[in-house]
Amino acid sequence: MNPTETVAAEPALAPVAGESARAFEAFRAYYQLGPRRRYAVAARKAGVAHATVKRWASDFDWRGRILSLTAQAVAQSAHAESTMQRAELLDAAARDKVFRARESALAEALLHVAERYVERMDEDQLDQLSFTDACKAFAFASQLGKFARETDATAVPDHSLRDQLTTLLDQVYGEPQGAKTAANPNNPDPTQP
Repeated sequence: MNPTETVAAEPALAPVAGESARAFEAFRAYYQLGPRRRYAVAARKAGVAHATVKRWASDFDWRGRILSLTAQAVAQSAHAESTMQRAELLDAAARDKVFRARESALAEALLHVAERYVERMDEDQLDQLSFTDACKAFAFASQLGKFARETDATAVPDHSLRDQLTTLLDQVYGEPQGAKTAANPNNPDPTQP
């Protein structure tokens, strides 16, 4: 069922015990007139006398049947609306879960890049870091930590995103990934030249 569609199911009309086919057709005509029902109009549509329709209406409790059918229609409509809202909520929850997993993967990748950046800084660069920049870095790290605690722990990190961010960081600093240079004496892999 498409959540944007509304279901307006009309309850099934059925004759009651002892009701003739003509009396039932007159009732159906009367019911289909809607809230502005009149016995005279139903009599014309059914091709019978006004007095006959009034008698059938009394004998077969047309007003009571209409109340019952209206209650059924309202219940069916409420059920359809409830089903539609439930489907929409489940869809929104699924999309939110996927979004949170993506946020968690991005936060982990950013944290990895920040750790690599700090590892590459030498003592002179740390001494040149202003108090304002240090506060901004601390605030950012705190936000990442808070986000990581709030995020679903089962989220799988996106290593391709981490690799892309690492590559971008290497490009910014003009160093090939993992290479030991004069600017990068803290290469974690001593086997690399």
